[in-house]
Amino acid sequence: MTDTAETTETPTADPPRRAFKARYVVALVVCAGAIGWLVVGGLAQSAVYLREVSDAVERREAMGDKTFRMAGQVVPGSIDEVDTGVQFAVTDGKATADVDLFGDPPDLFEECAPVVVEGSWDGETFAADRLLIRHGNEYSAEERVIPAREDTGCPDPEKL
Repeated sequence: MTDTAETTETPTADPPRRAFKARYVVALVVCAGAIGWLVVGGLAQSAVYLREVSDAVERREAMGDKTFRMAGQVVPGSIDEVDTGVQFAVTDGKATADVDLFGDPPDLFEECAPVVVEGSWDGETFAADRLLIRHGNEYSAEERVIPAREDTGCPDPEKL
């Protein structure tokens, strides 16, 4: 005599594996989307664009108070030291912009120096909190004579 109660087991229904895997896939997609959104959003907000002086002056109204970098050459005779830093003008030969630099400039800062200033427009003046001196990637110990540009009286930075 066999006991049917012992041999007959009611099969339990296993939860569908697809639903279980689908939860992981959905969670993974949501996490990847959130990370992508943070990375792209963070990069877009931290991007600092480089513009030549003429382009920056032309787009002054559209730029508003956005931070960007402006490249040009220090206008001879325009450097004026003030309590908060230095005031000077930069040009690219097509346009000129007045700059208020807050803080001390680097040692290589001088008239005709090719510079990059970082900041934003404050009305008609560019308010900068950072100044970089641009220079070529080649160094030679011998003195080179570089002809001055007619429009600025400074050496052409392309030939430095």
